[in-house]
Amino acid sequence: MILHKIYRKADNIDMEECIGNKDAPIWLIGDSAPKRWINDLSHPFDRRHPAVHNIWTPIIYETQKNIYKEKSTIITDEEKIFFIKNAVYMDKQKPERNKKEWGQHYEALIEQLTNMTKDISKYKPKMVITFGAFAFEFIRRCYPSDATVPYCYGHWGAENLGEEFRKSIKNKCTVVPLLHTSISRGKWVSAHEKFTKDKDGNYYDFVAKMLYQRIIEVLNLK
Repeated sequence: MILHKIYRKADNIDMEECIGNKDAPIWLIGDSAPKRWINDLSHPFDRRHPAVHNIWTPIIYETQKNIYKEKSTIITDEEKIFFIKNAVYMDKQKPERNKKEWGQHYEALIEQLTNMTKDISKYKPKMVITFGAFAFEFIRRCYPSDATVPYCYGHWGAENLGEEFRKSIKNKCTVVPLLHTSISRGKWVSAHEKFTKDKDGNYYDFVAKMLYQRIIEVLNLK
């Protein structure tokens, strides 16, 4: 039995690790299950949990509006389009924010990183949308290359994630980073400003306006 499943069994956790099919064109990768509610959720991005409606619902709503305006259609079969998973199963499997090296003492983390890398290599999603600093750094490490410089995930604040988001859209990269719950917490005002580089910027509108064209291309919407 692999390590993270051993930990799940020891903690008596039944929440599913993912929802959807791995051959879906777009993957949504969250951070980890909220430890306080892990036994009350059925799967990642369970719509009963309010965090989902802070980090994803407004974006997909505005994106759908933009797609409809341009193509007179909307995404209806989300289960076939999106594969949803957290980077790690439980918060305690994450390294400290300032840890760049994830080797020693992080066996379960490395195991999940290895499994995700294999799945990405096998299924080749056309787009991988990550939510928050840790999920972005985790997925970056699933695409190893000589040019990939590892960072501690604390490096990826709202401003740096915003820069990477713009680059990913401009260059049509596979990995597209978004914010996690920082957009709905105490520093939400500065998160809007830093990510969009606009004092009066609206993160949700900004992301949807730039993201919808990429989704049209990825899904080949006519």
